[in-house]
Amino acid sequence: MVEHGGVWIAPELRSQIFGTPGGLPSLRTRMKTDLSSLTSRERMVAEQVALGATNREIAARLAITERTVKAHLSAIFEKLGVRDRVQLALRMNNLPVEAVVR
Repeated sequence: MVEHGGVWIAPELRSQIFGTPGGLPSLRTRMKTDLSSLTSRERMVAEQVALGATNREIAARLAITERTVKAHLSAIFEKLGVRDRVQLALRMNNLPVEAVVR
């Protein structure tokens, strides 16, 4: 993953960042990030990223193509001022984005 420009995260830290759907309160009760600039579909994609879903999983769940997921992610990153899906997941889970080591 790192070789291809991705970020490797230890499984323990990944579970803290992304959480588990069954073990966390509802996204709706936790979200403090201002999502008003996002379309409803972009919010759906962002919520799926926050749960740790891959682009392929998001595409299947929302009945859209992976290319469309990528387009939504690009728009989300720009609108929320994050640079990647890890920062997006942190923001969506109300964790400080600055905690990501560059």
